[in-house]
Amino acid sequence: MKNEFVPYDIALAMKELGFDEECFGCFTKDKKLSLDYSTNKGEGHYFQDCAAPLYQQAFRWFREKYDLVSEIQAPDGKDGKWNPTIHKVYGFGNHYDNDGFKTYEETELACLRKLIEIVRNYNQYKEDE
Repeated sequence: MKNEFVPYDIALAMKELGFDEECFGCFTKDKKLSLDYSTNKGEGHYFQDCAAPLYQQAFRWFREKYDLVSEIQAPDGKDGKWNPTIHKVYGFGNHYDNDGFKTYEETELACLRKLIEIVRNYNQYKEDE
């Protein structure tokens, strides 16, 4: 079950970008995943560091809040690598240049890290205007 949650570094980066949705788990101050629901938004909140979204929840948040969609293409057989793409909803263009990844899980993590980078760069651009 714990494999369904994004890692701490991604959860923390999403929190810094404004992610504040209810989740089934949270990371405590010592960076450990807790599935104790009372720590999520309730009485035990005092020792929570940040919410721990599921992978599907993280990807949905980027899609709904920033109109960024990630797609993972299966290996084509030639090089046997998973290939991510990121683009705007109803838009064209790939915001991800890569050589592919060995596993689907590596590709998911890489997509989330790239989404965070894109949003940080966009936010910085807006602040500099």
